[in-house]
Amino acid sequence: MLTIENVSKKFKGFTALADINTEFAEGIYGILSPNGAGKTTLLKIMATLLFPTTGTVYYNGTDIRQMGEQYRELIGYMPQHFGYYRDYSAERYLKYIAVLKGIGKSEAAERTDALLDRLGLFEVKSKKLKTYSGGMLQRVGIAQALLNNPEILILDEPTAGLDPMERAKFRDILVELAEGKTILYSTHIVSDVEDIADRIIMLKNHTLHCNMTVDELRNTFLQDGKAVTLEQAFIKTYQ
Repeated sequence: MLTIENVSKKFKGFTALADINTEFAEGIYGILSPNGAGKTTLLKIMATLLFPTTGTVYYNGTDIRQMGEQYRELIGYMPQHFGYYRDYSAERYLKYIAVLKGIGKSEAAERTDALLDRLGLFEVKSKKLKTYSGGMLQRVGIAQALLNNPEILILDEPTAGLDPMERAKFRDILVELAEGKTILYSTHIVSDVEDIADRIIMLKNHTLHCNMTVDELRNTFLQDGKAVTLEQAFIKTYQ
């Protein structure tokens, strides 16, 4: 269980997040808000890349800052634009990331092959990353986030720049990987999370607007006595 308690973040007088309170259990959470709402800031705090100005994030009741490396070993993080070496192959890149994560050589080789196979990249694992399509690179990005078999997977706009077919494949992969994990999936594309999210998180005016199931959110707005679509709820929320 991840608990966010009274978290705010300011940058030189600008408030990026204001008094966020919510919880994350096992499942897929779609963090659905327009660009600039504070999604990336929230995810960076969850990944300990930033620390809140005020408030605390707890993992099973313990402050994640006190946990340090113990907490970071539990998470996998995929930023919107992850760094990679263009002349590395996917296999070499993942083994390099495994070293940074403190994974032993034999275990790294086993996990690298297993992930590349699961993500449909095993046959091209020796090809340089600069030859990969955008969708293939995104799959490498999720592979590096999964190398340490994390309990918590943090994804920031993972389908940015992908075409609809690649986005659909990415969603299928997430559903396959979701069992036993907490997945925080930040996006501003409603269709990315509509069919796979257990709950939807929305930020508005830099604070928490809701943490609801898709059906609960759809029923917040009624049209002719019927629940609206998730996209309609999204539009109405930010009008």
